[in-house]
Amino acid sequence: MSLTSLIRDWILDPLGMLFLFSLLLMLLLARKRFGLWFLLGSVAWLALMLFVSAPRIVNPMLVHFEQRYNETPACLAERPIVMLGGGVDSRVERIEDVEHMQKATFVRAVAAMELAKQYPNTQLFLAGGALREVTEASVIRHFLVDAGIDKDRVYEEGDSGNTFENAQNIKVLMNQRELDFDINLVTSALHMQRAAAVFEKQGFTVCPIGVDFQGIHNVPNFALWPQSTALMKFDLLLHEQIAMRVYKFTGRL
Repeated sequence: MSLTSLIRDWILDPLGMLFLFSLLLMLLLARKRFGLWFLLGSVAWLALMLFVSAPRIVNPMLVHFEQRYNETPACLAERPIVMLGGGVDSRVERIEDVEHMQKATFVRAVAAMELAKQYPNTQLFLAGGALREVTEASVIRHFLVDAGIDKDRVYEEGDSGNTFENAQNIKVLMNQRELDFDINLVTSALHMQRAAAVFEKQGFTVCPIGVDFQGIHNVPNFALWPQSTALMKFDLLLHEQIAMRVYKFTGRL
């Protein structure tokens, strides 16, 4: 890594600059003899910043939760494909605005498209509600149809706002078509544990197709300086862990 890359990617990262400022401020104030509690508080603050934003710490945690879905599952077969949306931004005004799909949605949609081409007799069920008027499912459907998937194979579920409602509404759609509840479930690997458990609670037999991996393997040991990208990954992990516990407490899985 060149010195220029080091400065650009680490020192000039907004979170890296905040960490550097905090470190310098702690060293400066330590000379004022604030006492043991100030020192302990400062160390705890810096340690917390490292825990939630150091690539060397965050990535192994993500890998731990994602690794069970990093291979093609043995259960993969020709059965209905259920894809869960990963978000679209609020600028979506038409179903043609596929460029406003979040990265997670795009990666999941590509995986669903590849599965649909691999199994040309399967039906696709897309789950994702609306931020405003245009549903996420309709945007994904347009993307898939435009990519060559027969529109008669694709069904939308655009009334849900969370994973639990995804499962409930997909169940209704499949019941209406008298389909078995054996499905290939496509979602992000980090989200898969909760998603699969929710669908299984609704009576589905799930073959998990995990995509959109966030964790990086073999992160160098020196990567302990905070980065904004690592903090965003930790946010995804924290959201998923909190959601898992909420869902368990409310009996959704």
